[in-house]
Amino acid sequence: MDNVFRRYWTDAEEAKLFRTIRSRSSPAARRDAAWLWLLVKTGFRIGEFARLTAPDAAAALESRWLFVPAENRKKDSQGNAIDHQVPVTRPVEESLKDLLRILQLAGWNTKLADTPPIASREGAALSVR
Repeated sequence: MDNVFRRYWTDAEEAKLFRTIRSRSSPAARRDAAWLWLLVKTGFRIGEFARLTAPDAAAALESRWLFVPAENRKKDSQGNAIDHQVPVTRPVEESLKDLLRILQLAGWNTKLADTPPIASREGAALSVR
């Protein structure tokens, strides 16, 4: 049986990656660090992450659960997807707060539904590619 906890990089490599990213002070570097940290700590697929909105992040900070609706999830071999919730741990909380702060600094009202997705650059949603 394959090890379900197989790692693609070592703890030292992960630490080096985040140390390098965090050594940059630009808003884009801070955003990228928060994106990567959130992906690593939640296990989100890129498509789930790409659809995450600021109101989703704010709701998660309140409820302590990050909700991913079935329509934002990958379908299984039978074509089904189910809703999913991820606990908001301390690292997830810090990433969500960082991402909301970055959107606010860019002039977005993060409480409004028309706020760009968390994974956006200058208001344009990122492609999963």
